[in-house]
Amino acid sequence: MKKVMLVLLAIAVVASGCASIGGSAGRPRVVVDSPTHGARVRIGQTLSITVTALGKKGIKRVVMSVDGKPAGAANTPGGKAVKALPVVFKWTPTSPGMHVITVKAYDVAGKESDPAILQVSVDVGTVVAQPTSSSVQVPGMLTSAPTKRAASSPVSAVITPKVARVTPSGSAAGSGKGNRPYLVTLVNLNVRSGPGTDYPVVGRLSQGERALINGKSVDGSWWRIEFPAGTGAYGWVSAYYVTPHNADNVPVVQAPLPPPTPTWTPSHVPLTPRPGVTGETEARGRVVIKFAADKTSLQVGQCTDLHWLVDNVSAVYLDGAGVTGHGDKRVCPGSTTTYTLHVVKRDGSSEDRRVTITVVGSP
Repeated sequence: MKKVMLVLLAIAVVASGCASIGGSAGRPRVVVDSPTHGARVRIGQTLSITVTALGKKGIKRVVMSVDGKPAGAANTPGGKAVKALPVVFKWTPTSPGMHVITVKAYDVAGKESDPAILQVSVDVGTVVAQPTSSSVQVPGMLTSAPTKRAASSPVSAVITPKVARVTPSGSAAGSGKGNRPYLVTLVNLNVRSGPGTDYPVVGRLSQGERALINGKSVDGSWWRIEFPAGTGAYGWVSAYYVTPHNADNVPVVQAPLPPPTPTWTPSHVPLTPRPGVTGETEARGRVVIKFAADKTSLQVGQCTDLHWLVDNVSAVYLDGAGVTGHGDKRVCPGSTTTYTLHVVKRDGSSEDRRVTITVVGSP
């Protein structure tokens, strides 16, 4: 066991030479070594998902899920924390379509990494015979200790996770006309008016919610759904964050025209004086422009507040809409978004201030 720990520690040293240990705010992180995003396999073909979990405080556990369902977990040898833990998960798909594999790591302090997300396309084909093994493989446990090898050689802890399979249960989307195409969301997801993040958000689906599919984009990266359900109206969601069912024959539909580029309409919006600002201060004519957000990095489904303070100008616009000079706005972007504060000064000139909110794991 001591030899195994020495090898794993050596790997940690090597890994630190090419990538920093751990993620933001001291959290662990997961690096997917293989396969590549968008890999294609056949039903019955075993796929190896090779990852490396990194953490400054030491990794103790790595967990994998498929389509939002637990599919396997690996603990460090002897339960001792290591700064770098390579793991190879084995997954054998049993149903066709797009599947999303998520891997998370946990350190000794209980901190959780951001999810490493991998999308895999499973095709219908000849079932591949599975290799037999004389060893007993228990889901969620290390099957064997690595053999002695050079410190620079990769060492993987191989586990055999359970196959995660989404079985439709009775719901509006999964019942009714039997084999109607539908999808299940893997995260809280924005519904847009068209197939792209440049289209405005028209609503939202919660994680695990279902919706009927009635079309797809030309490149297959967006699904058109019935939204809201039962109204006959349409919305679009990213195919990356859902699991489709019975969707092999969904037709390609024409996308709506993209929204027009916002233009600055010269309509004056009166500014509300800031409390405590005297007439003498206003008379000095000093232009004040401040624009910021409480948080500039969010997970999908999280929100933050924008704040702006503008004095001694003619008009203020937030993303094309007129606003008062001092204000706040809560925003919940579904993807990385830049917000623009456009200020028209009294001499006719203008100035823009921008705040970009980065959304991790956004469509």
